[in-house]
Amino acid sequence: MIDCGCVDPETEIPRMIAALKEAGIDKIVAEKQRQLDEWLAS
Repeated sequence: MIDCGCVDPETEIPRMIAALKEAGIDKIVAEKQRQLDEWLAS
């Protein structure tokens, strides 16, 4: 676990980011940003 120091963050954080990207995190972030922008404009 990264948060408790059980693994090396230098190797595990890039692995976690790659897994999130593979799972579609960029699409989720873009949609959340679109919704926030829409809300701010109203």
